[in-house]
Amino acid sequence: MFTNFKCALPLAIGIANQIIQSDISIENIQVALFLDSSRTISSEHQRNAVFSMFVSLAIALEYLHIPSNLFIFCDTGFQFFVKSSKYTLRKEHIQVALDAFSVFRKLSNFGDALSKIKNFNVSTAFVITDGLLYNLHDTKGYKGLLKDQEIKVNFLIMSLLQQDDLIQMQSYIGCPKVCLAQT
Repeated sequence: MFTNFKCALPLAIGIANQIIQSDISIENIQVALFLDSSRTISSEHQRNAVFSMFVSLAIALEYLHIPSNLFIFCDTGFQFFVKSSKYTLRKEHIQVALDAFSVFRKLSNFGDALSKIKNFNVSTAFVITDGLLYNLHDTKGYKGLLKDQEIKVNFLIMSLLQQDDLIQMQSYIGCPKVCLAQT
């Protein structure tokens, strides 16, 4: 069982407080939360940070009563649905997510994962990843995978890349500097 809630809870509280204090409307929204489980997230430190972020965001959404669907994704053969928005977040969901996240797979394909929410009533998707995806730059292509073209897809890129590599990634995906945060 994932027992490192001591790391996840303070961050969850911080996320929830930031949303409460902001002007972000949380009424009538449903979220899809995706966690990349590729083998490119290989160091124990990075895997712990990425999984803790996933758990923190899931807890914050639950605390704010924002319906959320949880997914673990990787290559085409590995798309795992962890929790439906119809259910309250439980420790068992976290354990299932950890079990799926513990399977090292190939380089991730987010397009396949995104197509899984086509029949969900989701307004926002959050993707927690190291950014090393087959098709990270294909943001226009993602719209074709969605029934609702207005779904917002947000990438939380947690990377251990050196500064030069971060700059190269920024130019590759056309992302402003504030998009990428080094962990």
